[in-house]
Amino acid sequence: MGIAKQEITINAKNIRKNLIKQSKAIADAKVYAQKQAAQADQRMSDARAAQQQLDRKKADYHNQLGDHFDKALLNHNTAKAHSASVERVPIHVIVSIPEGTYQQAWQNMVDSGYRPIYFNGYEISKKSYFRGLNTQTFFNVIFIKDQRGGWASFHGLDSQQYQDTFNRYSRSGFRLAQINCYLSGGQIRYAPIFIKESWPAWVAYHGLTRTEHQSRFNDLVKQGYRLANLSMVYYGGTIYYAALYDKQNVGGWMALAQIDSARYQTEFDNNAKLGRILSYLDVCSINGVPYFSAIWDSSRRLSYYARHNIDAATYHSEYLKMTSQVWAPRIVTGYQNGDNVNYAAMWSQ
Repeated sequence: MGIAKQEITINAKNIRKNLIKQSKAIADAKVYAQKQAAQADQRMSDARAAQQQLDRKKADYHNQLGDHFDKALLNHNTAKAHSASVERVPIHVIVSIPEGTYQQAWQNMVDSGYRPIYFNGYEISKKSYFRGLNTQTFFNVIFIKDQRGGWASFHGLDSQQYQDTFNRYSRSGFRLAQINCYLSGGQIRYAPIFIKESWPAWVAYHGLTRTEHQSRFNDLVKQGYRLANLSMVYYGGTIYYAALYDKQNVGGWMALAQIDSARYQTEFDNNAKLGRILSYLDVCSINGVPYFSAIWDSSRRLSYYARHNIDAATYHSEYLKMTSQVWAPRIVTGYQNGDNVNYAAMWSQ
């Protein structure tokens, strides 16, 4: 009986030792797991912080570009494109301004005596590891400071709002000077500019498919109109067109829509040889591929310089170079090109 008790005592001690060892092993495992989890959390936190810093740098870069463009052009005098005289007027360019901050920028410019003469809206989508797909709308706008009194500009209008605005201003003696369509929040929006002045006969339409646009184009050209402004927007798998025509005498002219980058370059070179200059340009991206809508005419004998498929830094460099030589900005359109933001621009003097 004594031996049995001794064995039981020894076994109990061994069990207790094993339990202690197991408990310590479990505790050590828990501590290790907690350390690993803490390290993983720290890595995730560091990655999020790095992504946020990158996003802030990108936003700051856009804002700095806008500041550079604004400061450089605020007091810069450039030649009028439509005038053969030496008269000069201040021109101010805002590039890549987020849609949400444009209204205040517009008000500041108007309060300073400027008016918009060119508007371009475009949507850019960027992928973020933590935030997924981020889509934002930006504007490029050229302002001029002159003595013209009768003008009006709008942005963010839906189709019916644009039609109502168009009817109201056209009945009041204004003409449509430019129409741009773009995406905002996944919906088509319109940005018209109106001027009150006498002008040859003109006509405009919006929201037409390519087939409908081509039919109207053929009919209007037969009636003696020329295409002055063509804007495209890709929505729901279809490209929609907004266009402006008039009967102004511009000599020979040519218009092409929805052409790729290589074709645009070829046609640009061909028209240059024929003495035509680029009078309007719009770019529409379809699944990250840019398509160009371009118009050339012979109405003006100007020196001009144009670039396309350039990034923001290159545009900024070209802008500084051209404006330092007193070349006036005429066109600056932004668009998605793959995962990048590109610009097409033209200057003249």
